[in-house]
Amino acid sequence: MSPLAIAAAFHLKDGIDEGTIDTKWVAGVDCAADALSKAVGRKLFLKFKPFLMGSAEREMALAMVAQALDRQNKAVALAATSVDEELRTIAAGVVAMANAR
Repeated sequence: MSPLAIAAAFHLKDGIDEGTIDTKWVAGVDCAADALSKAVGRKLFLKFKPFLMGSAEREMALAMVAQALDRQNKAVALAATSVDEELRTIAAGVVAMANAR
C-alpha cells in the first residue's frame, strides 16, 4: 500500500472518530457502489447502470436515495417495536442521531 493510501485511510478514520464524517449502512439492493466491487445480478446491474455511468436523471438518483431511506426508516420502526431490548436500544440510538442533525 502506498504512503498516500495509508495517509488517506488514517484521515478517513480520524474523520469518522471526530464525527466530521458520517457513515451509513446501505442495503446491497440500494447500493450502486456494490456493482463496482463485486458481482451483482443482471437486475441490480441494470438498475444501477445509469447511475454508475453518470447518465441517470436527477429524479432517478433522488428516487433511489428516497427508496433506500424508506427501507432504513421501516427497519428502524420495526426494531423500535421489537420485544428484543437490544434492538429497541439500537433503534432509539438511530432516531436520536437523526434528530440531532
